[in-house]
Amino acid sequence: MIGLGTLVSAASLHLDRLRKLAGEEPFAPMSPAFLKLATLGHKRLFDDVSYFWLLQSLISTSPQNAQLLFAKIQRVARHRPDIESLYTLSCFVLALDYKRPDLCEPVIQYGMRAKPESWLIPATQGYMSGFALKDPLRAAYYYRKAAERPRCPSYIAGLSQTMLETGLRGVNAGETLKVIIEGLEDADFRDFLKSFLEQHRSNQP
Repeated sequence: MIGLGTLVSAASLHLDRLRKLAGEEPFAPMSPAFLKLATLGHKRLFDDVSYFWLLQSLISTSPQNAQLLFAKIQRVARHRPDIESLYTLSCFVLALDYKRPDLCEPVIQYGMRAKPESWLIPATQGYMSGFALKDPLRAAYYYRKAAERPRCPSYIAGLSQTMLETGLRGVNAGETLKVIIEGLEDADFRDFLKSFLEQHRSNQP
């Protein structure tokens, strides 16, 4: 039979390990190693509790305080819960209820890392970029990302091409993209546009 002293010693050691992994800042993002240890390997339970807490926040936070809600969403999303609707629902609430579609992209990017098999998460940002933010080139990028995911409906690839054409309609595609590409910090988006630019040049007579 395990003695009380042994249990106390084991609990103390467990807490010491948690403190080392947590770092000095009490609200710093928890590392995957910390979460694994803190939840004893049951991260799905942590994901579910986080999701329920966030649902409460989505309902109770004042529509005039979008930045507060965004901060709450980030507190949960940065731990990358394995729940697809957490990212898509958060995005639509920010865009429709709080009128801040511009806050969606960081949340969606967390979701794309947490759920790399989901086509719906990048497609959600494709919709927000194209229709709410009127940025068809970025919409094309996210729709293309969605089209590369398993089980994505075939029409999503068509949406990517349509958005790309819309973004370049009536302008010199080569010159415009060169200007856009030069100012981009997002390497993946930059590579996407570079690839199109090279294709555009190869099709020129």
